[in-house]
Amino acid sequence: MPEMTVFSPAKVNLRLAVVGRRTDGYHWLDMLMVPLAFGDEMQIAVDSAKAGIEFESNCGEIPQDEHNLCVRAAQLMQRTAHRNDRVRIQLDKRIPVGAGLGGGSSNAAAVIATLNRLWALQLSETDLASLGVQLGADVPFFCFGRPAWVRGIGEIVHCINDFLELPILLVNPRCGVVTSTIFRSFAQSHPFQLTPVPPDASVRPLLRSVSEVAAQLRNDLEAVTTQQLPVVREMRWALDAAGAVGTLMSGSGSTVFGLFNSEEARDRAAAELAPRGWWLQATQSIC
Repeated sequence: MPEMTVFSPAKVNLRLAVVGRRTDGYHWLDMLMVPLAFGDEMQIAVDSAKAGIEFESNCGEIPQDEHNLCVRAAQLMQRTAHRNDRVRIQLDKRIPVGAGLGGGSSNAAAVIATLNRLWALQLSETDLASLGVQLGADVPFFCFGRPAWVRGIGEIVHCINDFLELPILLVNPRCGVVTSTIFRSFAQSHPFQLTPVPPDASVRPLLRSVSEVAAQLRNDLEAVTTQQLPVVREMRWALDAAGAVGTLMSGSGSTVFGLFNSEEARDRAAAELAPRGWWLQATQSIC
């Protein structure tokens, strides 16, 4: 039975600007996203002698049926490949759920990419991203797996070459938020129809240092999430006090991250924040 063990990375949004809203309610976004060296591990196997999908995880918060993005990704690939092989997915979940780190989307992209290889479909990253957008806005980004400017509803991905490695400290209050709830709250507080005119991806600032990246940090959802979860502000203050060059909430929350000039500075900050009782993860961006 062909099987692969794959790494499914987390991500952070260095920029999340809401630049428009479609008539169907979906928001147009302009984002700078980077994958992290921290993430989940997955075992994915196929068996042509059987049919269906099996999913197992060490995380009880994750649904086991078609509400699970991994299951939906496997179903999508079965339809795309015109196959009904048994797909068996085992997920070692390390990324917190509802944390704004893209765990579910990353897992779905890993299923898509792995089945593409196991079934020798020879679909390109662009092909995989076109499939992934049917599952969620962050899935196309993970199909490329590299730092990128992401636009539209997540379907327009411009990968960045030679992006610098950023020492990053993730801080989570050990509780999550629901992305759809945050976007609904944002829409209620921004009732006007925004014009979908994101900046031209060909005209971007140079990002050659941690300080230059920190100068670009922006998350239009943070104010909404902070109203519902004030600890987001407290975590940012704590990271600032611990020496972070820049801090921001990732995605719709609830995780906040700090950027540091060195791994040593990051690790000192982690030691300083440890008594707070928050979930902490030292990591770095991957290129």
